[in-house]
Amino acid sequence: RRPPFEGADADRVFTAAAAVWARNGQTTAMECGLGLGADDVSLVLRAIERKLLPIDLVVFAKDDKVDEVTKQAYGVGQAYGTEASGTAQKLRAVRPDMDGRYVNRVRLGGAKFWLDGNPVLAWMSKPFAVPPPGRDKDFHGYSQITDEVLFKAFDEHWTTPFQINMHLNGDEAVEQALRAIEAAVARHGMRDHRPVFVHCAYVRPDQIARMKALGAIPSFLTISLFNQGDDLAPIFGAERMATTNATASMQRAGIPFTLSHDAPVTPPEILPLVWAATQRTTQGGQVLAPEQRIDAYTALRAVTADAAFQIREETTKGTLEVGKLADFVVLDRNPLKIPAAQIRDVAVVQTIKEGRAVFTA
Repeated sequence: RRPPFEGADADRVFTAAAAVWARNGQTTAMECGLGLGADDVSLVLRAIERKLLPIDLVVFAKDDKVDEVTKQAYGVGQAYGTEASGTAQKLRAVRPDMDGRYVNRVRLGGAKFWLDGNPVLAWMSKPFAVPPPGRDKDFHGYSQITDEVLFKAFDEHWTTPFQINMHLNGDEAVEQALRAIEAAVARHGMRDHRPVFVHCAYVRPDQIARMKALGAIPSFLTISLFNQGDDLAPIFGAERMATTNATASMQRAGIPFTLSHDAPVTPPEILPLVWAATQRTTQGGQVLAPEQRIDAYTALRAVTADAAFQIREETTKGTLEVGKLADFVVLDRNPLKIPAAQIRDVAVVQTIKEGRAVFTA
């Protein structure tokens, strides 16, 4: 119900948020649901026009806003000449990687669909072990999208660079996603689409091999193990908890995965995600499925190299190599040389974006 952000207020929305992300060591931000706010599109267009962003922003349109956002993106592309052969290129930021997909640090990556709800509303194949408050004993969540809509989206975009991200927490939502992708493969053949399974809280062991075959990338909200683990453990039950945030299972299967903070659900902090993936400790001191713990190096890959791979930018970001962008952070301690239990306390001293400091402590 709030009035739309306009003028100087709109500028502050972007510059203040970008400063928070940079302070936490992020050189690329991701908005996975552009259109949830009525003024989202106008805010992004203003940020492009006024060159407000010191870091990159890749956006994924909310499912029912895809047509509107795509139309606006086409207009931006025409105005700023983002094609390699274009001549206008006015106001376009100069980039060492010459990635024409970005216009003044913003690009459209694809679309986002919601297949189920939060963890206690996750769409499960079997009822919860203990029903969430106010639910009956047979409750197993529910879907939020029809097969028709999701299958159509993959049919339209499977062969294009337009990526599809899907919010899913339960194994039945995972199943719906897998069926939609398998239908697209049957019709169009295998492609390097990299569909993202956002949160992927509970995935059955039998689904992991199918995810790998389809090139799916799970993105785990590992800090939820700390924040919500004590409440979720009895609701999910022991069998489901064994593959909740199944980072080690994905690692063994050779599936690249990422860790996300899902701000503003949790603070936009990166190192606590790494810590949570290595510890899997709840606020009450429980360790949830310790066999799913991963080492610090793997967790750091999940927020750097694998994160760049997820958004199809691995040729320019994610590792420090000649020819890639100079995007990196300076930390006050080496997270590989301290006990993993201390990683969440490591501080960002400086954030460098393309060789320029965008945050200094």
